Amino acid sequence: MRYLLFLIISIVTLIANAAPTRKVIDKGGSGQYKAVAVSEPSLTDFVVYRPEDLAKAVEAEGPLPVLVWANGGCNDTSIEHERMLNDLASHGYLVLAMGAMQDSITDRELHKSPNSDMPRAIDWAFAQHVDPTSEYYARIDTAFIALGGMSCGGAQVLANCGDPRVKTYLMCNTGIGDMTMAEADKKSLKNLHGPVLYILGGRGDIAYRNALLDYERIDHVPVAFANHQSCGHGGTYGELYGGSYSRMVREWLGWQFKDHRNNIEVFLRNRLHGYPDFTMMAKNFPDDNVPYTTREITVATRTGEKLWGMAYIPNTKEEKKPLAIMAHGYNGTHHEPLPYAECLAMRGVAVYVFDFVGGGIRSQSEGKTTEMTIMTEQANVEDIARAAASWGFVDTQRMALLGCSQGALVSALTTAANPDLFRALVLVYPALTLFTSAPMKPLEQFADPSVDSVIVMGMALGRKYYEASKAFDIFDTIANYKGKVHFVYGTNDFFTPIDAMERAQSIYADATATVIEDGAHGFPNYKHHEKATGAIVDFIAKALQKPRERRRMEFDATYPDVHDPVMAYENGRYYMFTTGFGIGLLSSDDMKTWRREKAPLQEIPLWAKEMVPGYKGHTWAPDIVKRGKRWYLYYSCSTFGKNISAIGVASNATLDPTSPDYKWKDHGLVVCSQPGVNDYNAIDPAVFLDKKGHPWMAFGSFWDGIQLVELKRDMQTMKGEPTTVARRRLPSQVAHLQERANNNAIEAPFVVYRDGYYYLFVSYDFCCKGLNSNYKTAVGRSTSPDGPFLDRNGRDMAETGGTLLVGESERYSGVGHCSVYEFDGTWYFIAHAYDKTKNGASKLYCKEILWVNGWPELINN
Repeated sequence: MRYLLFLIISIVTLIANAAPTRKVIDKGGSGQYKAVAVSEPSLTDFVVYRPEDLAKAVEAEGPLPVLVWANGGCNDTSIEHERMLNDLASHGYLVLAMGAMQDSITDRELHKSPNSDMPRAIDWAFAQHVDPTSEYYARIDTAFIALGGMSCGGAQVLANCGDPRVKTYLMCNTGIGDMTMAEADKKSLKNLHGPVLYILGGRGDIAYRNALLDYERIDHVPVAFANHQSCGHGGTYGELYGGSYSRMVREWLGWQFKDHRNNIEVFLRNRLHGYPDFTMMAKNFPDDNVPYTTREITVATRTGEKLWGMAYIPNTKEEKKPLAIMAHGYNGTHHEPLPYAECLAMRGVAVYVFDFVGGGIRSQSEGKTTEMTIMTEQANVEDIARAAASWGFVDTQRMALLGCSQGALVSALTTAANPDLFRALVLVYPALTLFTSAPMKPLEQFADPSVDSVIVMGMALGRKYYEASKAFDIFDTIANYKGKVHFVYGTNDFFTPIDAMERAQSIYADATATVIEDGAHGFPNYKHHEKATGAIVDFIAKALQKPRERRRMEFDATYPDVHDPVMAYENGRYYMFTTGFGIGLLSSDDMKTWRREKAPLQEIPLWAKEMVPGYKGHTWAPDIVKRGKRWYLYYSCSTFGKNISAIGVASNATLDPTSPDYKWKDHGLVVCSQPGVNDYNAIDPAVFLDKKGHPWMAFGSFWDGIQLVELKRDMQTMKGEPTTVARRRLPSQVAHLQERANNNAIEAPFVVYRDGYYYLFVSYDFCCKGLNSNYKTAVGRSTSPDGPFLDRNGRDMAETGGTLLVGESERYSGVGHCSVYEFDGTWYFIAHAYDKTKNGASKLYCKEILWVNGWPELINN
């Protein structure tokens, strides 16, 4: 009986202490595919974070990209990062994190994970993807593997970064610098062969300096550096869903793996509105991101001392930039407001941070602390503001003043004495009642006339400071300033009593406040710092912005704004049809100077409105072809990103709008597509005649790629069903029959016949995103009008083949949606391109083609 009781107790104990095999974190995460953490029998020393309903996620997303994750300390537990990793999974990823499943960090003794675990996890993913008995069969996108790690885990990433199966890297709170760790060192950086994202926690992050060294040394692959100013080495992993680190990781992987092209805005255009305490820089991309430059500027004060400061100057086109001058607090330095300065410079506002003369024991400016007073610091600010007029980058009509703690008291005093000098004022944890606070009690020693200096909060003050502190009441003066004022303070700050803050706000003519619950002086809690930074940056950027000028769009006759251009030639004149309301039409005598013509389809076809409810007359991607004596104009009716689409056709006897025979006759529908019915998108028609004069139509966008179908002699009715002739991704790698576009980023076909070959031109990636567009044009050819179309290497375009012809360049962020013609013996490539010199405007791109060994090359590309 005793033995049985002992056995039962032992079994119960084992069950109680057994590691869990399944875990739900943060109710499944913030994504649309609720995630779960599981322990897989075939990978027991890992946690697999995955969508709980794999089938649902894969049906909508296609096979899932993979992140292999290594942990802080190189430990075999991901529990400190599970909220971020789980949340990532809920957005359609598979995360393999080193270390067995745990309920809590104290469940078991921790060990170091070997570097070999990372490639072993990749091996597992590949094996599961091709194993018909696995739940993961055909559900893992083995073309998209990422390695990521935190701290020592980042060194493990570098130790494995040469693995050719890896496409991108995440380096979180880590940097190798000149160290050797986890068998990695600075030489390992050369093994990187894909884009890298570093995410750091500010200057207080122990990995910060090493990460900066890595960033400087990486010169052969694209690298971005995201820096959270205040969260330190611990990151934001412990927050709900992993906090801002998790969102940053998701933005990166969405860009790298899921064609979320808009995410480039975060990394290369500094759209950090959702990341209030982050700065960003990037290099080795086609467009480097150097958001600002720094410049040491010394100001000579009115009393002859040299005041040291640093200017943060945004690299914006604006010659004269708004300026914020930032004043530090008692016994401080310019480092105190520096995070606000760097974040504001990211938003296009120049900033000057400095050390007050005699303002602290670590000041880089001249002057003794015993000579410093509130009045001398006011004079310093005034001297800086007046010196700024000589700095060529400053618009002195758009200046703001920010002060922290005692610097806020000085700033309030300065703006009261100079009410027209600054457009806006920010008072950050303002010590407006500093002189009556308990920490200043040692000043009472000056009641003894023999006392010349007193140590107050670690700094020696002279009698002048004491005398000045009694000379005024700040509340009697601040009403002189009529500009915009913003207070930022916490409710747990002994230097900012609530009643004093409310009193000051009531005195100012235009004052607002951000009050941070439980916030302490200086905002040592990074969440409080985030909120403060966001409020400061938003307020100053808005207060100093220029009124927007209304720009009238003027037609550029030599370099017109167009999308999806196609051309035709009739009676000595060129006609260009483009996307536009009713279809855009331009004409030219020489292909150099263009003029606008009346839109061919001014009235929206009734059939199109009924078939495509979202179609409001903005007609896409036309094509023009002549057969017999009539011109046939094909056009697309759709709504962006959906395959609720239709292609129609109209015809005309002539293209000359001045001719009495000019009249477009609409013939209606050619082909349509619907979600769940068709695995193609009925847009981007391209109609051509084969050698025998038979008409064919290529069309399509995303979904299962480019379609091809023969037409009947009426130029409108399809012979049979369309077949796929070009893909960017294989059918097993994309989601099918969905309403929204998938990741098979191919569209805009155009087919032309030359010397025994039919050439199929297509566009890869994304249009219509201005500077973020990354359109590329690829080509293949076939001896038959229905394919297969092969690239230079003999790869079938239906199997992801395609030879790149033109893409991003120094001037253009993308070139695509082309058409190709021979006019008077010269071949031309016509497309639209996103011009970096015109802020991403979509411009006409026209280049001559040189045919080399049967393949097109662009002249003067």
